[in-house]
Amino acid sequence: MRKLYQGILFALTTLLVFQFFCSESPEKENVVSGDFVTSDGAMFRNSLTRTGIYDTAPIRDSVEVKWTIHMDDHVMGRAVVYGSSIFFGDKRGRLWSVDISTGQENWHVNTGGNVVGGPAIVDNTIFIGSVGKRFYALDAETGEVKWQKFMNGIIGSSPAVLDGTVYFGCYDDYVYALDASTGDEKWKFKTNFNVGSSPAISNGTLYIGSSDSSFYALDRKTGTLKWQFKTGSWVGSTPAVVGDMVYFGSDDSTFYALHTETGDTAWTYTTDGRIPSSPAVLDSMVFFGSMDNHLYALNRISGELIWEFEAHDDVNTPSIAGDVIYFGSKDAYIYAVDIETGTELWKHLTGDPIVIPPVIHDGVVYIGSTDGMMYALQAAVTHQMAAK
Repeated sequence: MRKLYQGILFALTTLLVFQFFCSESPEKENVVSGDFVTSDGAMFRNSLTRTGIYDTAPIRDSVEVKWTIHMDDHVMGRAVVYGSSIFFGDKRGRLWSVDISTGQENWHVNTGGNVVGGPAIVDNTIFIGSVGKRFYALDAETGEVKWQKFMNGIIGSSPAVLDGTVYFGCYDDYVYALDASTGDEKWKFKTNFNVGSSPAISNGTLYIGSSDSSFYALDRKTGTLKWQFKTGSWVGSTPAVVGDMVYFGSDDSTFYALHTETGDTAWTYTTDGRIPSSPAVLDSMVFFGSMDNHLYALNRISGELIWEFEAHDDVNTPSIAGDVIYFGSKDAYIYAVDIETGTELWKHLTGDPIVIPPVIHDGVVYIGSTDGMMYALQAAVTHQMAAK
C-alpha cells in the first residue's frame, strides 16, 4: 500500500513539474540509413536506436564560451542540430531555431505549452509535441505550421521518424504512429498510464517505457505487442538499442538490460536513486546517470561496474563524442569525463540546474540550462593553438 501511495504521489508530482517547467530497409527517399540518422535528418540521441553517440571531435581540455543566447525562461527542451541551426524548446512553450555559428535567433514559435521533448527533423520538417496537448509538423526554415494534431494528453516524448511515419508517446497513456505527411493516425497502442519515454526503433521493433511500470516492444508497422516487461516503478527513461540488447532505467532505481527478441533479463544494476536518465551506449560499455548523484559506466554485456563518477546533485542523460562522455547535473555544471577511466577532464558552471542532455556537433558542445540560457562551448583558444 505504501509503494502504491508513493507511486501515485510521484506521478502527480511529475505532472505538476511538467506543467511548471514545460527524460527493415528504408525506402530510398528516407533520410535514415538503417537505424542511424544521416546528414539529412536529426533527432533526440542522434539515432533511431537512441545511443547518444555524436560523430565529432571531442573536447578533452578546457572550454570557453563560443556564444550564449538568453531565452528569458528555463531551457527544458532537448536540443537537436539540423543543418546550420540548433532547435530546442523552453518553459514558455516556445520552440527556437538558433544559428549554430553565431547564436543568433532564426525564429521561434509558440506551441501552446512547455516543450520538453526533442524534435525529430526530416526532409526540412520538424516534428515536435508540447505540454499544450498538440503535436506539430513545422517548416524547419521558417517555423510555419504544416499540420498540427490535437491530442488528449500532454507530450514530453521525443518523436522518432522512419518510413514516412512519426512515433511518440503521450500522457493519454497511448503510443502513437502518425503519417508524417498529414498527421493522420496509423495506429495507437494503449498502456496503463502516461508515456513520457521516447521510442527507440531497431529491426522493425519499437521499444518504449510507460509510467505503468512496464517496458514495451511493439511491431513498429502495426503497433502489435511483441512483449512486455514489468519493472518496479515507472519508466520515463528513453531506451537505447545495441545489437540484441535494449537498455533503460526505471524509477525503481534499477538499470535494465533485456534481450530484444524475448524481453528476458540479461542483467540488472541497482543504484541508490531513481533513474530517469537515458543511457549512452558504445560497443562494450553503457553509461547512465542516477538521482543518487552518480554517472555509472558498466560493461554492456555483463553489467559489471567499470567506474562511477560523483557529481554534487542528480546526474542527467549523458552524450558521447570520441573518448569523452558529457553530461549535465542539477548542480548546474556540465561535465566532461574520460570514457575509459571516469576521470574528470573539465566542467563548466551554468547559472541553474541542467535537466537536459548535451549535444555535440563539429567540436562544439551545446547545453541548455534552467538559467534560461543555451550555451555553445568550444575548446579554449590556448588549447586550440597548442593542438596546431
